[in-house]
Amino acid sequence: MNTLLAAARLSAVSALLLASCLEGQQPPEQPGQVAPAPPPAPATTNVQPAPTARGDADNPPPSLYGPFSAEFFYWLTYAQPFLRGGAAATTFQNLDYPRQHKYAPGVSISLPMSRTGMLNFSGFITKGATSSTVAQSPNLFGTAYTAGELLTTNDTIKDFKLSFQDLLFPFPRKDGQKWRLKTLWEVQYASIATSINAPFAPATDSSGNAVVNTASGSRWVLYPTFGLAGEYHLTKNLEIEATGSGFMVPHHATIGDAEGSIDYRLGPVELVFAEKFFHFKTSAQNSQYFKTTLTGPYVALRWYPSKFSIPCPFCKGRNTTTANSGNASPPASESTSSSPQNGATLSTGQSASVSPSTKDQQGNFVRRFSGGATLSVLGLSLIPGATSTVNNSASVSTAYTTVGASQRIGYGATAQVAVTDHFAIAVGGLLRRLGYQFTTTVTTTTNTVTNGVVNPTSTSTSTHEDTRARLIDIPAVVRYYGRGRHEPGPRWFVEGGGAYRTAGSIRTSISSTDVNNVLSCCTDTPARPAHGNSRGFVGGAGLQLIDTFGIRVVPEVRYTRWMNPIFQSLTTATARNEVAAGVSISF
Repeated sequence: MNTLLAAARLSAVSALLLASCLEGQQPPEQPGQVAPAPPPAPATTNVQPAPTARGDADNPPPSLYGPFSAEFFYWLTYAQPFLRGGAAATTFQNLDYPRQHKYAPGVSISLPMSRTGMLNFSGFITKGATSSTVAQSPNLFGTAYTAGELLTTNDTIKDFKLSFQDLLFPFPRKDGQKWRLKTLWEVQYASIATSINAPFAPATDSSGNAVVNTASGSRWVLYPTFGLAGEYHLTKNLEIEATGSGFMVPHHATIGDAEGSIDYRLGPVELVFAEKFFHFKTSAQNSQYFKTTLTGPYVALRWYPSKFSIPCPFCKGRNTTTANSGNASPPASESTSSSPQNGATLSTGQSASVSPSTKDQQGNFVRRFSGGATLSVLGLSLIPGATSTVNNSASVSTAYTTVGASQRIGYGATAQVAVTDHFAIAVGGLLRRLGYQFTTTVTTTTNTVTNGVVNPTSTSTSTHEDTRARLIDIPAVVRYYGRGRHEPGPRWFVEGGGAYRTAGSIRTSISSTDVNNVLSCCTDTPARPAHGNSRGFVGGAGLQLIDTFGIRVVPEVRYTRWMNPIFQSLTTATARNEVAAGVSISF
């Protein structure tokens, strides 16, 4: 009996606990109501929402680049430096170095900084030792030499570059993409040092004083450089790459380099065969400056250390990169699937739509307000060359000759305001340098008769005008983009509008030569332009390319028809048709 009572009590307690659990999980039933049947399990379907431009933070795509690498190259250089007298020179200060340089060893180290960015440091050194005979008496770094002397020279050329390369196109990255375009943002330092000696020159002069026969000097340039790099993956292990970058300030210094290479990957080692071009010129405003060009093929061995990892500062979820993931294969695609928002599910036959909030989360790929720097290169000269001859009489004729001396490169700033998804207004300001040389030659022919023979004798006088001016162009255009400002990827645009041009800082120098070839110099009265300003109509087209850091590169081509020429006199006339190719970098 006691056993039966204990079993009954245990059953009652178990039933009570079970009822309590059920009461906490189900809503209480109302009197007179029937408990609803449980809902059927929802049908699931694979929904492909719109891909994001930045990737999924929980499942980030692999890095575009491989791991840390070190490269050792040997450059078979072909070089010839030139030493020239600059703007501050008062004597002849030129020297041509013969083409004789040792081959240049170098090193390159690459570090991944993000999934689409790589930081690279590279440098090389080359030396030369030559001898030559000077044909004219030069003054080199404060030491005077005599024409006909034998000079021995030594020089050392160094170059060091810090470069950040980032993916520009295609962006966002595409699955299986075999070719890529990248932007290059660099700081480059180049220098050349030389020593000059006249070994056979006398050690003392006629008075017994010591004569200095040695000279030494150095020049350097430190510039930011900008460029592009393109690569194409023929196979998983074979790649073709081409790069080019540079920067210049007119009448000052210039630096630039370019190379093309074929890379073949064998495990942790990559073989590189390339052709390289490098040119730099130090500032021409000094009393002396150097300019030199180095060209030639090089071979390199690139090594990806195994079992070695480094932090990747901006990889967002991938903190280290190791040598086990090569860089020769095409990039992996971005994540293209995710679950619907707010945990909602769709039944079979339903379609997923992108809500406005999702569209906003993709970012504004054409910002409402943006601005940056722009560079413009003219296809036609601002003042073309021309020649005209006028016969004033049977014995007097006048020849007019114009030679253009304008700079084709202009630079300035640009700004843009996006009005709608497809329309934007862009306004810029460009500084251009205009110049020309105008020569007027008057020739007089006199006939003399000697022994019945007519002998014509010609004499001439001439004036030479050299004019320089500054032009400021302000174009304002309306742009239509082929893609909406919220859509990722590159986009084309067409544009049209007007431009305003004004001339200033006009400087003129006029010299004259008489019949006895005596030069008279100089008159500095500025030339008077035919029109101080002009208006024009603008039309053009271009592309907007964007990288992962939000930097926008905008190459474009523009045509401008100016209503009035700034200068117009005889053979001198400012061109009214202007074709220019430009590139802008905006943020």
